[in-house]
Amino acid sequence: MLASLTGILITLMNSVNSRLAAAAGYPAAAMTAHVVGLAAVTVLTLARREPPEPGRVPLRYYLGGLFGVGTIYACNFAFSTLSASLAVALSLLGWGGQIRWAAMPVALAAGVLPGISFILNAELGRRRGVLRSARWNYLTGLAGTAAVAALAGLPAAPAARAVLEAGPLLVLGGGLSGVLVVATMNLVFPRIPAFTATILLFSGQALAGVALDWALQGTLDLRKLLGTGIVLAGLALDSRLSRKPAGAC
Repeated sequence: MLASLTGILITLMNSVNSRLAAAAGYPAAAMTAHVVGLAAVTVLTLARREPPEPGRVPLRYYLGGLFGVGTIYACNFAFSTLSASLAVALSLLGWGGQIRWAAMPVALAAGVLPGISFILNAELGRRRGVLRSARWNYLTGLAGTAAVAALAGLPAAPAARAVLEAGPLLVLGGGLSGVLVVATMNLVFPRIPAFTATILLFSGQALAGVALDWALQGTLDLRKLLGTGIVLAGLALDSRLSRKPAGAC
């Protein structure tokens, strides 16, 4: 249930971030999401002390935030170019039709990158604590975003003005929801198989994408609802069969 609810939150987060990117540009939106997220998770970390698991943690588990940088850029572009439900569908399976084809590989990347990020963050969270893992996610993500912004020659003052003019909902919404996403995924991925978690995430994302398209564009695609139902039915069947002992019919 938590995985599916997090999928809904991911779609809402991507929608907010894409709207901020439309108002202030991709680098400014990514920087804002990471700064807000880092500030929020730092406060939570100070308020709730977590005892770390003893032992050395390989460096790769600290790099989940770098994959998150690519996720934010890919999702911002995909959601601003395609409909929400189509961007979600592409992020898992790929899609055809009358769309901007340049956005297709970007949307597919938006499905691959967060999976890698979630797995790395979840393992770090198991070893060092959920909140510490989320903080490292935002520290490395902010470093990566700052590097991209510097290479892109982001003008600081105009970008800051554009972000402030976007309003508090867009400024705070993406970063705060991102903290919830990272923290809940740190709880989900160690407890259920990564494939199952991904499918459950997709179900929440797909339903939220259809709902967003309906709310914002007035279109309700029953085919996407049916497709989501088929995926969930297949997952339920697989789960039921996997519980049966070997040799059972």
